[in-house]
Amino acid sequence: MIPELIVSGLYATSAYYLHNLQTTECSCAMNDTRKYLFIFSCIAVVYTLFYTMFRNQYLRLLMKYPIVWLVPLAYFIAACVWFVYAIQYVNELKKKDCKCSKSLGRDVLYSLGILEAVSFGIIMVTLLGTGYFYMTLNSEGKSSFVKGFKSGFKNAIAK
Repeated sequence: MIPELIVSGLYATSAYYLHNLQTTECSCAMNDTRKYLFIFSCIAVVYTLFYTMFRNQYLRLLMKYPIVWLVPLAYFIAACVWFVYAIQYVNELKKKDCKCSKSLGRDVLYSLGILEAVSFGIIMVTLLGTGYFYMTLNSEGKSSFVKGFKSGFKNAIAK
């Protein structure tokens, strides 16, 4: 619950920063990427808080109606686009030397983009590793990958 609230707070800070760029009329920061980042940040705050408050009901709904899995899948894809855009957007502002965009909010936006990218990387490595492990299972339920790893480990110790 605490990590979700922290992430929700970071998204809220990012949304506030992006909105503040518009209200202060920071012309060097205005583009379509900013709009996407702002809209997704607002959606992420609502989605994360909704998930945090109604986790059990949400999980039951996912198990009962498989079509509902499209919602987290769409969110995941949009989050991947978001972290790429966030990192590119902040780097673009730094390249332009956009003085009116300098603030703690820009650093939070960039840090959250990096955090999301690292999280995505860990998830992908875990999924691919798990998929590979299960693909190497033989009919006896033993993994040739683990078997090869154990024999290689034993040979390394014996030398």
